[in-house]
Amino acid sequence: MYSNSYFKKANISEFLLLTGEGRVGLNHLRYWIPELLKAQVKFSVLVRSEEVFNLLKREYRTLTILLAKTAMDIEATLNDLVSLKAILFMSNPINNIHILRFNGYKHIFLGSENSDRDAQVTKVLRAYDELWLSSQSSIDKLKLKIDVEHLVIRKIGKPQIKKITMSTQEKKSKSVLILVSSESNSYSNSNILTKILNTIPKD
Repeated sequence: MYSNSYFKKANISEFLLLTGEGRVGLNHLRYWIPELLKAQVKFSVLVRSEEVFNLLKREYRTLTILLAKTAMDIEATLNDLVSLKAILFMSNPINNIHILRFNGYKHIFLGSENSDRDAQVTKVLRAYDELWLSSQSSIDKLKLKIDVEHLVIRKIGKPQIKKITMSTQEKKSKSVLILVSSESNSYSNSNILTKILNTIPKD
């Protein structure tokens, strides 16, 4: 599926950013790829759709983008990722089951840009080892619907909050950004995400 010279770049990846979605997965990836680049961690992107694979390769030419269409492709890909610590999920398509069965890695649910607003709280979330959520309110909403006592839950904030404040400053706008949050729940994940990623050991 890949040439040896191409795949060597993926062998040092410690994190795998995964989407099992079709075109909607592009938006999820565009949201998180810049944050992982800023965190300066070694990561690759794994997609299940050939269309997404081709589009992503053109958009992110310096990243290692991997395609695994089948469950057998997943196994072959993971076997070659010898430094892999954790797999980062952004949504819950049914084909996630192909990778969740590999217990040698941490399975972490990141969600997507609008997960707080749009994502359904489902028992599928209990299949992950960790849930990284934007705020305490997100955690409280989750706990109302399902039992997550066995999961590690981390608050990492939302990247776009930083982008909005930077954009406002650059335009010298008189707009006021109001965050509906208590001081203890107010997060910018630019630093938090980096710190958390760097503390994850390889199982």
